[in-house]
Order: sequence, then structure tokens, then C-alpha cells
Amino acid sequence: VDAPRSHWILKNPIHPLYLDTLMRHYPNASLIMTHRRLDEVLPSGIRVSLAFTNAFFDQTKPDIHLDREAVAKHFLKAMDAALHRMVEFRRNHTSD
Repeated sequence: VDAPRSHWILKNPIHPLYLDTLMRHYPNASLIMTHRRLDEVLPSGIRVSLAFTNAFFDQTKPDIHLDREAVAKHFLKAMDAALHRMVEFRRNHTSD
């Protein structure tokens, strides 16, 4: 991978799923983990997930529809995994 000219900013909520991989490839990376309230993050994330998912459905076909509840559940499951991996990463890297 080409090195950045100055630095990268990774702001996707999916990145915590791969912190160990990131650090294996970029051992000198500095991580800053910001915090936002889950009651703000989760509804916003679900709306973004629905918008992205909706792009793959043909709106002119009434027999095909987006299962909004399934998309929301999938997003919540992914965020749950990301939170658990962040906590695990912090526990395993307390001296870093």
C-alpha cells in the first residue's frame, strides 16, 4: 500500500473490526478513539445503512422491497461486534 503524504484519518465505524490487522501492517500507527453517545450514533448509522442498501433496489418494481428491519438488525449486530473488538483490543494493548 502506498504510504500517505502526511497521515490517514479512518472514520468508518467498521474499522474497529480490523484494528489488529491495521496495527500488524502499520505498527507505528497512532490510534485516537473518539466517543459519541450510542443513542446518537445508532440511529444515524442505521439511516446511512438504509440509504446505502436502498441504492441496490429498483424503486420501479413494487414486488421488490427493502427489509428495513433486517438492515437495522444487521447494522446493530456489526456495531456490537465492533464495540466488543475495540474493548478487546484495548485490553490486549494496555502498554502501547
